[in-house]
Amino acid sequence: MNRVFIEDIGEVIKKKGEIVVWRILIPGNCFPKEMYLVESPEGEKLILGRGIWGRRKFELIEKIADILFEAALEKMNFSRNPRQFLILRGAYPFDLQRASKRLLPDFILPTTFLKLQRKLVGDSWQIEEKFFLGEWTGDLWLIPDTAIASGSTINYLVTKGLKIAKPERIIVFTAAGSIEGIMKIWRTCQEHDVEMIPVFSQCIFEVSKKGVLPNLPYTDLPVENPGTIVSRKFYQKAHQVYQGKPMCCVGDVGESLENPQKYIAETLKEIEMLGIDISQPGWKWAQALMRGGRNA
Repeated sequence: MNRVFIEDIGEVIKKKGEIVVWRILIPGNCFPKEMYLVESPEGEKLILGRGIWGRRKFELIEKIADILFEAALEKMNFSRNPRQFLILRGAYPFDLQRASKRLLPDFILPTTFLKLQRKLVGDSWQIEEKFFLGEWTGDLWLIPDTAIASGSTINYLVTKGLKIAKPERIIVFTAAGSIEGIMKIWRTCQEHDVEMIPVFSQCIFEVSKKGVLPNLPYTDLPVENPGTIVSRKFYQKAHQVYQGKPMCCVGDVGESLENPQKYIAETLKEIEMLGIDISQPGWKWAQALMRGGRNA
């Protein structure tokens, strides 16, 4: 299978400093009519940064949220009543509240909060709702999530919400999202005749059917998967760092923020299982960790 790069299926519609916004052009009606990929130094740092955790990762994800929101701003200007839907805990650092001042300079972005729990049943994830706080209102639904792999959690939200209300448009923002997850969400929106626009940061991943760590199907997001779409320039950087190995580029985001010790242990286990040479570029943090240092 020949790898497809963003240059093959996209056009640059905006540049601002080192930030590049691509519109994805795929003919036919088998994909969302509008899809965007935003390249940025912050997005690159996240995807190449398995050695980032805790507050540094939280603040990096916050910056990516700001960048993606600004890139999609013109798609939101029609709205008189936007609403954000925040799925805890994974979307917490991706809260669009700070970024939304560009759309609502004098107001707080109305936000509905959900706590959803994934449960592995066989080879698929089932979703349990733990709590819901807010409303199913708004002509524009903004759904941010740091990582979208199977798409099960957002699809649960959209499936439930569109039985209650019907916005004009849904925009899904992700710092690390898969095409499989986005397509699942888009098909649900299609069933209800609601436009959905995905906004990706840095990569459009092909999710791995099996994870490197056991009992984690449809969770890993490696650049090296043949269906992952990136720019040629970024692929060369990522290929050098990950050494051609199918390592997930973000790991468990929730654990990396709230339980760094577990995240570090899992990351080191992945490095060992994949045979990644930490003496090569991109892994100084792992060498420092072995010597008792902190994340670089």
